[in-house]
Amino acid sequence: MFPGQYCHFGIEYGIRQFLSKSKNTVSSLIQIQIGIDGVPISRSNSNQLWPILGRIMPHEKVFLIGCYFGKSKPANANNFLEQFVKDINNLNNNGVTYNQTTVSVLIHSIICDAPAKSFITLTKGHTGYFSCSKCTIEGDFIANRICFLEFNCPKRTDESFRNLIQEEYHVGRSILLNIQNFDIVSQIPLDYMHLICIGVVKKLISLWITGPLKIRCLSSSKIKNVSKSLLNMRHFIPKEFARRPREIQDFSQWKATELRQFLLYTGPVILKKELNSNILSNFLTLHVAVRILCQKSTVEYIEYADKLLKHFVECFIKIYGPEFASHNIHGLLHISDCVKQFGPLDTFSAFPFENFMKELKSNLRKSEKPLEQISNRYAEKGFCEINSDNVNVSRINVKTRHQKGPLVSGCFNPQFSKIEFHHFIISVTSSDNCCFIEKDIVCIENIATSNEGNYVVIGRKFKTVEELYNYPCSSVDLGIFKVSQLCDLQVWPLHKIKYKFVKLPYISV
Repeated sequence: MFPGQYCHFGIEYGIRQFLSKSKNTVSSLIQIQIGIDGVPISRSNSNQLWPILGRIMPHEKVFLIGCYFGKSKPANANNFLEQFVKDINNLNNNGVTYNQTTVSVLIHSIICDAPAKSFITLTKGHTGYFSCSKCTIEGDFIANRICFLEFNCPKRTDESFRNLIQEEYHVGRSILLNIQNFDIVSQIPLDYMHLICIGVVKKLISLWITGPLKIRCLSSSKIKNVSKSLLNMRHFIPKEFARRPREIQDFSQWKATELRQFLLYTGPVILKKELNSNILSNFLTLHVAVRILCQKSTVEYIEYADKLLKHFVECFIKIYGPEFASHNIHGLLHISDCVKQFGPLDTFSAFPFENFMKELKSNLRKSEKPLEQISNRYAEKGFCEINSDNVNVSRINVKTRHQKGPLVSGCFNPQFSKIEFHHFIISVTSSDNCCFIEKDIVCIENIATSNEGNYVVIGRKFKTVEELYNYPCSSVDLGIFKVSQLCDLQVWPLHKIKYKFVKLPYISV
């Protein structure tokens, strides 16, 4: 495959690996999410991989379907996708027979960033006048860049795409149109990892620090303050987070997970003291909207988030200027439609695929013959040791015995310092000890055993619970609180723990 090589591993093998390790009843329908993106494998040359990845929904494990290697991306996207399209259509028609059960296979969605999307759909790139994949907006040329200022342009549909209704958007006919039961517009959603985290959040920080002087709002002293606060928070970040905060002046090196953490967690706490009211309100509007869209929300809440995003874009243009209304800023107007179709943002984000690609690169021991290395490696590992995430959700594990206390009346040994739930870990360390029990926010200080032999947690609840902000809505509505004043030690049954909090230090303005 010019100018490189392609190896196709197949979709069915990944499905069979999944089914063989599934302890649950085999479903009659499997939906596969596809991830496609390019990744450089060396800093010294242009060599790159373009893997086609799969993920059986709603499970998180990713498997390899095919992979291209070359000095540049594939010259012809249709050639690159040909085997994949044949594969998925065969599964569409015939399904997979496993243990005398025929399982139907459909594409759930295809996840990729804007450049990869334009590549595989044969449409204009994100710097083009007609580049929005969701509507027919025509960009304006302002200050040597293409900007998108309109709000209510006609939406694209699968039918309009197939009929080339807006010829300026297309550069060819994509082989993806040959996939059966696939909507090429709605089933390639906007990915918030690239659009919001890497796109919008990084753009905001860039404007605050290195933007034109008239809109630059973080002075050198404020940058130092923000960086100091971020570094102070490093010891408060729970185990579930992949990274801890870095100084804000290093924002250009921040990974998507760091930008997400800044938007959803650390930013609203730190920036309250450093940004003027208009810019802070604009940031909080984005923060609230994305928090809502990251959660399982009702249609009413999603529509509220959509209104917030429209308001954010309007105010963004007023604050920073129309010349910064980029492809990503415009994309915010459409992302709530994707949430209505697929569910919370993480249901259709590139984060699982990004993590897999890091592992893919780490499997390369040398620069020569990468496809052979990948093929051999994944034959050995059974395609990344796919499992079906079969976990007993109700099972709770207590770990790490100790005898340090504290204990209260009715509590005895054995004592433990850690509890492992299905989706999170609670421990007695300050970064992982804050949780919601019944109606209280509690800091856990010990895990012990009751008179009846049941596990209990010993801790202190916060006496004062307030909202952190009240614009554009109360933070309390999103489960974000400002707390203070711990009460005396109390005891709760372990099973009363509902969920875990991120607990960050806060100094009032």
